[in-house]
Amino acid sequence: MKRAYLLLLLLCILLLVSCSGEAALPEAGTNRPKRTPTATAVPTETPTPTYVPTPSEVPTETPTPDAPKKLDAGAVGLKKEDIVNYYCRIGLTSEYTNGNVIDYVRKWQKPIVYIIEGTPNPDDLALIERLVTELNQVYGFPGMYPADESDDSVNFTMRFLDYEEYTSASLAAIGDGYTDGYSSIWFRGGEITDAEIGVCNDLSRTNKNHVILEEIIQALGLQNDTYDYPESLFYQGYNEPQWPCELDWFLIRFLYHPELAPMMKEPLVRMTAELIITE
Repeated sequence: MKRAYLLLLLLCILLLVSCSGEAALPEAGTNRPKRTPTATAVPTETPTPTYVPTPSEVPTETPTPDAPKKLDAGAVGLKKEDIVNYYCRIGLTSEYTNGNVIDYVRKWQKPIVYIIEGTPNPDDLALIERLVTELNQVYGFPGMYPADESDDSVNFTMRFLDYEEYTSASLAAIGDGYTDGYSSIWFRGGEITDAEIGVCNDLSRTNKNHVILEEIIQALGLQNDTYDYPESLFYQGYNEPQWPCELDWFLIRFLYHPELAPMMKEPLVRMTAELIITE
């Protein structure tokens, strides 16, 4: 009995030692420094997915038109100085000034809306349409458009009149009844706001073409004539060009270049020409 008691006591001692030793063994990883606990994130509502278009659906930005290239005097076979001199004689004054001093740039800033009165024929109308189409391609030109029936913004009137009516209209407009065509402009601060041209119907086809072209373009701000270039619409002597020559188009592009501003006088015109005309 005593022996059994001693065996039972020995078994209890062994069991206690075994349990204490197991607790003393380091648990894997417990000897590493503890990580600082992070704040518990507050759950948020799941956002609605944003639609992302495929590359083919992404609209491309409309390209901004490039600034106009510099005007090349060599393209018309002239020196820069010759062209600028010609512009100053054609664009800084007028054939009919009614005694006023006009020595500055005049040009349209707003779109031109025109009507045609009187009795033009189909050839007249076709030529006008062709010219207007080309003018609307000039960089800086504000645009020229026929008025519709309900348009109350007309600012350019073209009148095609038979001889007697034309003579009276020309005399009233420019004080000269012995002409084939005339143009009158109204301007404020160098900005042309209104214009009127007259064309006599009793002309040959080639002469009438020339008159139509010259008067429309003169009403854009190129109002004088000279004896400088016989091929030009602005030749003071008799000629019958059937379309503006390259020099005429150059003057139009120069006049409507954004750098050339209304009211500029000759010194500023020449300074501006240095910036935009090459040779």
